[in-house]
Amino acid sequence: ATEVVDVTLEKELWREPHFLYKKHVRRKDHVNVLGLTENFYINNHGFRDADFSVEKGEGVFRIVCVGASTTEEGPTNDLTYPSILEAMLNRHFDTNRFEVINCGLSGMNALKHRVRSADYLALDPDLIIIYNAVNDICHDLFPIWVKDASPCIKQLRESTFINHYLNGMLLPNGDEMRTLIEQNKMADLRFIADRAKRQNVPVALCSFAAPDIKHLSTDERNYYDYCTYKEWGGQYVMFTSYLRALETYNNAIRDLCSKDKLLYIPVAEELRGGAEIFGDICHLRNPGIEAKAKLIADFLIEKEVVK
Repeated sequence: ATEVVDVTLEKELWREPHFLYKKHVRRKDHVNVLGLTENFYINNHGFRDADFSVEKGEGVFRIVCVGASTTEEGPTNDLTYPSILEAMLNRHFDTNRFEVINCGLSGMNALKHRVRSADYLALDPDLIIIYNAVNDICHDLFPIWVKDASPCIKQLRESTFINHYLNGMLLPNGDEMRTLIEQNKMADLRFIADRAKRQNVPVALCSFAAPDIKHLSTDERNYYDYCTYKEWGGQYVMFTSYLRALETYNNAIRDLCSKDKLLYIPVAEELRGGAEIFGDICHLRNPGIEAKAKLIADFLIEKEVVK
């Protein structure tokens, strides 16, 4: 039998932080970024899922779900969106031939996924689904835009009032954002899709969901501003600026899918809500995880991606 190692600390899960997990590692009662308790098991391939063999059984349709913590998340391995998606597909078709593998790893971004694309393809998928955006925007692009701001903007943002209420004016305009996103992030996603295409593996890109600002209470707006300021955008980025950058990112994903004939799954357009499903600007509570799995399942069934 395979020996499973129980660990206590977050760092003990990683072989290389936010890139490679150790295999056959288990951590109980892990408190995630939302303050909710999770139980982790890392499988024989270094992902948060059950052990499996690369060699598929007869008739198995294998989906590999690529992403970061917003793919990995869930209170248990069985309650992540990939696991729920698997159950929904098998239930709909009254079968057990669908196998959905959770390849989400906390802290990943488009470039890291590009580097690990051979690992995903080595799992012999019939479909790859990518749900990716927030780390690209908040941990890669925002620091660049904040650092490279003009002396005038740097001076203006020292005013709490200006930085809060005129935050959008202190960051690049839509065209500048779009150019950097396309030149960097979309190029990485295109690389993955092209590599998969050479192995006859279709790729589906999801738009990335966020709390629906039109339906937030004042308290919810203040909460998401705090989340952005404290954890995601840094002290010079507000929630509305994150949403503007995310809309630009999602538009770029949609255009990439149209140009390269990739599957586009409209998660952002369909997954609407506030604090009842979003624990912060990107992570989902349990009802949100289930809702995301359902809308992806519905898309795959309706478009006959799976049969």
